[in-house]
Amino acid sequence: MWVCVSEPFNLIEVTKAIIEQAKGSVPSVHAWDALHKCLCNSLKGKRFLLVLDDVWTEDNNDWTPLKLSFKGGSPGSRVLVTTRNERVAQIMGSTHTHNLGKLSDNDSWSMFESIAFSGRQEDLTKCSSCRQDNWKSNKKAKNEWNSILENEIWEIQKIAYDVLPSLFLSYNHLPSILKQCLTYCAIFKKDERTDKDELVRLWLAQGFLGSGGYKDLEKIGRDYFDDLAMRSFFQDFKKGADGNITSSNMHDLVHDFVLFLTKTECYFLEVGKELDSNKVRHLATKTMESSSIYKARNLRTLMINNLLSHEQLIKIFNQLKCLRTLDLSKSRIDVLPSKVERLLHIRYIDLSDTFLSELPETICNLHNLQILKLNNCGLINKLPDRIGKLHDLRHLELRSTSSLSYLPQGIGRLSLLRTLTKFVVSDTSNVCNISELKILNFLQGSLILNGLERVVDANEAAQAELKKKKLVVLSLNFEKPKDGDCNNMAVVLQNLQPHENVEELYIIGFRGSRFPSWISNSSLSANLLRLRLDKCKNIIELPALGTLGSLEVLEIIQMRDVRYIGSKFYGFSVAFPKLKELFICNMREWVEWELPVSTDIIIMSCLQKLSLYRCPVLRALPGLGKLKSLESLVIHELSQLKHIGKEFYGNLSSSGAMAVAFPNLKKLEVWNMKEWVEWELPIAADNKIMPCLSVLSLRKCPMLSALPGHGALDSLELVYISALPSIRWVGLEFLGISDEEYGLTQVNGSEEEGSSSFRKPVILFPRLTKLEISFMEEWEDWILPFQKDRQVMPCLHTLILESCQKLRALLDLAVFLSLENLCLGGFNGVEWKEREDIKLPCLCDLTLRKCPSLHAIPRYFCKELKGMQPCLPPLLESLGLRKAGVFSESLPVIVRESSHNNYPNLKYFSIYSSKHPSLPKGFKQLTAIQRLEFIICESLDFNLNELEHLTKLQELSISECPILAKRFKEAEDWMSILSHVPIITIDRKNIRDSN
Repeated sequence: MWVCVSEPFNLIEVTKAIIEQAKGSVPSVHAWDALHKCLCNSLKGKRFLLVLDDVWTEDNNDWTPLKLSFKGGSPGSRVLVTTRNERVAQIMGSTHTHNLGKLSDNDSWSMFESIAFSGRQEDLTKCSSCRQDNWKSNKKAKNEWNSILENEIWEIQKIAYDVLPSLFLSYNHLPSILKQCLTYCAIFKKDERTDKDELVRLWLAQGFLGSGGYKDLEKIGRDYFDDLAMRSFFQDFKKGADGNITSSNMHDLVHDFVLFLTKTECYFLEVGKELDSNKVRHLATKTMESSSIYKARNLRTLMINNLLSHEQLIKIFNQLKCLRTLDLSKSRIDVLPSKVERLLHIRYIDLSDTFLSELPETICNLHNLQILKLNNCGLINKLPDRIGKLHDLRHLELRSTSSLSYLPQGIGRLSLLRTLTKFVVSDTSNVCNISELKILNFLQGSLILNGLERVVDANEAAQAELKKKKLVVLSLNFEKPKDGDCNNMAVVLQNLQPHENVEELYIIGFRGSRFPSWISNSSLSANLLRLRLDKCKNIIELPALGTLGSLEVLEIIQMRDVRYIGSKFYGFSVAFPKLKELFICNMREWVEWELPVSTDIIIMSCLQKLSLYRCPVLRALPGLGKLKSLESLVIHELSQLKHIGKEFYGNLSSSGAMAVAFPNLKKLEVWNMKEWVEWELPIAADNKIMPCLSVLSLRKCPMLSALPGHGALDSLELVYISALPSIRWVGLEFLGISDEEYGLTQVNGSEEEGSSSFRKPVILFPRLTKLEISFMEEWEDWILPFQKDRQVMPCLHTLILESCQKLRALLDLAVFLSLENLCLGGFNGVEWKEREDIKLPCLCDLTLRKCPSLHAIPRYFCKELKGMQPCLPPLLESLGLRKAGVFSESLPVIVRESSHNNYPNLKYFSIYSSKHPSLPKGFKQLTAIQRLEFIICESLDFNLNELEHLTKLQELSISECPILAKRFKEAEDWMSILSHVPIITIDRKNIRDSN
């Protein structure tokens, strides 16, 4: 059954339509009771699917009577509702909601063609990734679609109404206040990402959210935003940890639509253009050079994100006196004129990212000011002394204001303040005291408290009553503490207990010997998501943080005196139940880490990322292999760690069942391990180790003398090995096979008694796609056993070998049949051996640098020419040469005609740091090049006519090649010779622009 509900909702008509679908006839009765009884009888005992299409009503009372009529249906019956408003789905009690995504460009075009006409894709840019529910089936005449392509939407009202009926329908259904909020968004550029809270404050400044002092107008604004989002006017949402939307943008069609609606009210003025109307009320611009701006006397919003002169500021203050919103962020002004007081109606001023060092006292005469933003004003050192006069101020943003050393008295009189991002405690007199925070009962969002070591009387901290402030993020900073004040600091921190709503807590520089009891208190357990303890140097023992049941991120940094982490740290038998990230760094005395592994205790069951940095005396790692959810493990600079063995993987002994260590680990990174000698990888028949590991990175481990059997890690895709100077050879052990197994892998058992063992095909590194080995000072030999029954790295498509100067010979690279990218660099003695057959059929990108001993050019047998011919892989698209031996002088090309037509796919060619005075031999045979680069070729010289054959060339770049640069300057005919090349740069300057 399919019933279109539409708007306005009519219970009687909808019920009749359902009965008609169920029985095939329209009921003659009109009273609800009779219709209800008829519908119940029609559905009783039947299994049905009912589609209620295009539902708009948000009144639950409309839906409830109808829902009761469906209860007689048999199990398995379903009601499917389509709506443009997600709130409708919530009200109707949907068990599952499916939000229509975006059509791909191809799907958009296919549907567009079927609706309109075929053969043109330009119109698609107007509809790219349009939501599926905005497509309509009415066909348009071709000339109308052309009009859409060639005109801005506000110039074609009739077509706009025809093309975007669904948007008009959704818009007309909005309450008037939401229409105001939506159309204000026309001031933003297309594709501009908008912060939700910032947009709410802009609405607040325009009066869209009403007025009323202590009312939570911001909550009203957030609800308005969510309502518009549910109606699909916004898209591409980013969400916070709590699941609420934090930012979004508008689809291009919706943006065009609101521009059409606002006509001349909202405007984005491009450089060099003039305003078409003095009726503009909301303007964003990158220039104030246009005199027409100052004639728009009714302007309510002015956003300027570019350089602004003092004179232009004065003109704004003198002539645009109706402004409510003024955004001067990034305008680089260093003085705000005192005449700012003339903006009597101003409610919002953004001075972020400017060079201001102070504000004029006259700004305190702006009694309607609600939002003042000074973020990233690193030079500002004081706020106006009379700031307490701004009684309507609700948001004062002071992020990244490092020169601000105090706040003036009177902050406590700003009783409406919702946002105060920074408070600085000062030890001077006649400045704001921390106790003034007591009156600011509406504070929310983020607050940084700096200079807490300067609080002399700990009772002042208690008077601040932080416990009553609904802050989400709180940073308690003791910036330059003295050890003698430790006891006072302990009391101060105890008295600064945050509200139970706090989600992120940072304690930095605390010098007490123990943390206050509230840090692991159950009151914080419900909401605290992130905790950082940093530079708390006198703490010997960490508190029972494992009891924080909602904690997702824990950072422990520079806890100088902590020596042991054990059972007290975990607390309950279920410790850190939701922890996803653990970061431990700069723990210079940390010696021992206990991680209990047993069936009675569950620790960090959700941990996904573990990072250990600079813990110089930690001697051993616990059984991290038992962390079942761990996906990323980073270990840097554990200087005393010498051995990684069985204890690292946890208890691998199993009673019949397969034991798995690190079952979900995807990334392992081990760097800068000075004493690390041995790495054991105990893979056996009854266990698995790191079955999901896809990325492995080993760097700067000078004592590690051998690589374990990584070839047995079937999921490895990317391997980076660098600066392991004790490694002399890479061979069987690295592949995970023993000397006895070399050449033959046996499987016990046979089909018939007494039959011989047989070979079992083996694939080593079956998924490896990229291998990078670099700066291996002592690496001499590389052995990979390629046999018919054994494949090694069959999927390898990128191989980088860099600065391995003792490597005697290159591996037979032709065995890597999937190789697409090859980079060889820094080999003094290695040679490229000549082969009779080159088997790199997929190679597209070849880079050779600092390989002066490459004196043999690869060759292949050409049947047409009946002999060996010079050759590189035929599908090559990119070739880069830097001190590449013979390649710098001569390219492997065939001068005579043959089916091998000299790399028709080679589009990019680069010569770097060559001492040769001419182009390589054979260069004229390369005809498909689109991008050509010469870099640091001091002796290189050639006639520009030598580039005439490059008819497809799109870009020529010459850098630090003095002879070539001079030749271009002196040659009068280069413009005609290279007229087809759109981009020519010499020393990073486009010479076409200068000519």
